[in-house]
Amino acid sequence: AFEGKRLFLDVHHGLTDGIGMERVAKTLVYYYVTRKYAITIDCAGINTLQTPISSDEYKDPFSNVEDLPEKPLSIYAAEPAFHLGSVNNITEKKRIYYFKVKESDVMKLAKSNDGTPNAFFSAILYKAISKHHPDAVEPIVGGVAISTRKALNIDESNACLIGITHIKYNNSVKDASLEKLGTLGRGSIILQSDDQNVLASIPGKRQLTQYFKTIPDHNQRRMIFLSLIQKTTCLDTYSVSYIGKKDWDCFSDYVDAYYTIAEPRKGGILLEINTHNGWFDVCVTQDLETDRYIDS
Repeated sequence: AFEGKRLFLDVHHGLTDGIGMERVAKTLVYYYVTRKYAITIDCAGINTLQTPISSDEYKDPFSNVEDLPEKPLSIYAAEPAFHLGSVNNITEKKRIYYFKVKESDVMKLAKSNDGTPNAFFSAILYKAISKHHPDAVEPIVGGVAISTRKALNIDESNACLIGITHIKYNNSVKDASLEKLGTLGRGSIILQSDDQNVLASIPGKRQLTQYFKTIPDHNQRRMIFLSLIQKTTCLDTYSVSYIGKKDWDCFSDYVDAYYTIAEPRKGGILLEINTHNGWFDVCVTQDLETDRYIDS
């Protein structure tokens, strides 16, 4: 769909993730720009109608994975996290905020505070939340999305291949500097996204997929899936998703921003972060009836 100079692409998250979505978006923008302005753009890496379709793009990404670890590394013990829905009113109408930050400014701050972009944004959101809830009993936990493509050795896959790492901020770090929070976040992500740890989660995913195949009724499958999602809602206070630096340079004269919008967990906040022509395009979605965390 479109409105004015905005293009909208709506895709179910169960079909693909931010990486697969960006590939589709680039193809759409390529044809829109070249046809609207009658120009030729040489954009290496963009799929066109003439691009051969590799089987790696659509085949089961778990089908050829063997010799899996028996269990994940013992580096994170899941426990109920501080839940923003318990201290705020929840609304069905989502609140969505958009803002742009210069990439050079973010990277300078992130590197000077021993963090990566996703760990840095997580630390900032933690600071904003802990400011309003200094006496929270449960730890404030940031769920940080990662791509499992590297561990699966299937970079071309367009399937939804998201893994979640957790950064736990307990009371011992509530007065910590951004540098220490950056170190905590970066270390947590590195350890939990270890290839062996990612591969150890695959048997459970395979088992869940096979289970859903035994349920013929779509509505029943949907209700079971929603109940599973709700059970994991208590594990993270908020979520951060950053798919890494991507090249949009060939569209620099035509695309002002690229935002991704996704559904936050109930009573939570979701940061979706993209890089685009020297900028971080950040979209924040929440179902909380308050602006205090964004304002902070």
